[in-house]
Amino acid sequence: MRKNAYAILICLMAIVPITGLTGCKCSDCDKPAPADTLTEETANDSLSITAPSGDKIAEDMESLEEQIRLMIAEKYGEDIPFEITSIEYADVPQEYYLATINYRMENGITSNFVMTNLVENDDVHITQDTKSVTFEFKSEN
Repeated sequence: MRKNAYAILICLMAIVPITGLTGCKCSDCDKPAPADTLTEETANDSLSITAPSGDKIAEDMESLEEQIRLMIAEKYGEDIPFEITSIEYADVPQEYYLATINYRMENGITSNFVMTNLVENDDVHITQDTKSVTFEFKSEN
């Protein structure tokens, strides 16, 4: 009986730390950082209209927002409020840019679109279907 009690005690000692039943819990682990701790610079980094190549994908943020507003109105038949959530730049040769603009509409729908200065020529081959666009760069040998 005593051996069984020790075996149960050892099993419980092993299980309790694994399952987190010790009472030690990080109360701030799952909380997002307060909004005011995000600096304006951090927010602007994910919304830069200047590509790594130095080219601007739009005159300014307002003209980019107007372009999205027109796309939404054309697709949904109404002017739905939205916010640009991020602008991501793909790794393409330095003289080009390829930006994915992500946005979220007031109704909760998220979407994106791609802007690029890539055009099909002797150096770039572009293929596309309804869900993707592929750019193949010919290497210089």
